[in-house]
Amino acid sequence: MAEESEKMEIDRVSDMDKASDRTNDREDESSDEISDNDEEYEKQASELEKKVEQNPYDYNAYIELIKLLQKIAEIERLRKAREMMSRHFPLTTELWISWLQDEINIAASDAERSAIVELFERAVQDYLSVDLWLEYAQFSIGNMGLQDGVKTVRNTFERALTAAGLHAAKGAILWEAYREFENVMLTMLQSRADTDLSESQQQELAAQKNRLVTIFRRQMACPLLDMEKTYQEFTEWLNEEPSRRDGVDIKNIESGFKTALLKLSKILPYEEQLLSSDNASKADHYRAYLQYEMSKNDPARVQCLYERTVADLCLDASMWLEYIEYLDSVLKIDTVVLSVCKRAVRNCPWSSPLWQHYLRALERYKKPFDEVKDVMEQALSVGFSTAEDYRSLWLCYIEYMRRRVDWGTDHQSTQMEELRTTFNRACDHLAQYFGLEGDPGCDILQYWARIEAAYCKNPEEFRRLWSDILSQGHDKTAAMWLEYIQWESIVTCLTV
Repeated sequence: MAEESEKMEIDRVSDMDKASDRTNDREDESSDEISDNDEEYEKQASELEKKVEQNPYDYNAYIELIKLLQKIAEIERLRKAREMMSRHFPLTTELWISWLQDEINIAASDAERSAIVELFERAVQDYLSVDLWLEYAQFSIGNMGLQDGVKTVRNTFERALTAAGLHAAKGAILWEAYREFENVMLTMLQSRADTDLSESQQQELAAQKNRLVTIFRRQMACPLLDMEKTYQEFTEWLNEEPSRRDGVDIKNIESGFKTALLKLSKILPYEEQLLSSDNASKADHYRAYLQYEMSKNDPARVQCLYERTVADLCLDASMWLEYIEYLDSVLKIDTVVLSVCKRAVRNCPWSSPLWQHYLRALERYKKPFDEVKDVMEQALSVGFSTAEDYRSLWLCYIEYMRRRVDWGTDHQSTQMEELRTTFNRACDHLAQYFGLEGDPGCDILQYWARIEAAYCKNPEEFRRLWSDILSQGHDKTAAMWLEYIQWESIVTCLTV
């Protein structure tokens, strides 16, 4: 029996060894498979990196590259890909949050956390996003141990509410997070307080309670979904301690709440339409909603709704144009208008009218010539689909250059020479890429000729330009001859 038992034990150990060997074999195979996958991912990532270097406007290539680099945990290359994509495109909320979470997970020093703050600042500029602002506020709470930490958290929440606190569908999330933070601060103060409070402790507690009441009041004055729930929470919070009602103007808060509730009932049908709309009808629903909000003459609400609109319909150039025109006519604040212009051309770089609005806005707000010139160069580099798009852009820029000229000085001034250079460059550019179809009506040459005649009183240059116009097939067009003759008589009168 002992021998049999010993044999069974030996067999059992042998079986365990075999099982262990099989397990090790499977692990080796799995390791080989992972290694093979990594090699394949690495190969694909390298190919995509070359692809985006050759064509930095290939959006889908960036998306695939970022996914692959996340799989193989190549953090430096991942940063580079994201940075490159962010230079050429605005990023969606999902892309920003993914990037930020990766950076937060590996941040160890104060310098690295400061870099994340800068990243958040960039993120909230692309589109209105309640989720991004919430992430930003929560990250700020994690930095409360730093100098002025509480002040920074409050500042972040206030900025979040300015940007998205009026978002009827999702804004309540930010208000609730802000209230939760301030409520925790109140609890901490109460837990540290002695039985017999000093005067300074009483003042601090009273200020904190008032801060919470103020946030409740502000939130309930905004038409937001689930307002009744917020009112109930406020009532419960007040009743937790009898002293919380001291100094609180309940009637004023209730009045603001009822007014906001009535507003919510008016906009709720628009919110429901947006919720149920498909991509084809969404623009129409937003326009109807915007028309209603504009009729109420509340620019803050209109701007918030426009931000929601362009976030949802970021590739709709006409919607960006309407937004810019609204800001131009109502707000007229250069930092706001120019920021939206810049974001518009990042989202719809193919839209020549958007670039033209941007150029005019830069001029209207008296931005330096170099800044306007730089935007013009960017516009020329994006690649429009038609000669008309380029021609309209050039004419817009030429108008700007003409207005820069001091016509009280000699027509050989530096500004006039720059204008002539611009005319030349516009003609050459259109001819190079489109031939005679670049400016079939010779609009730019005619404009130039009129400048030389009416402003510079330069008949030689005027006639040279008209000779060029007629040589482009217009010598057989009666309308062109009549235009030339009319201006020739004007030039003769001006130079007599």
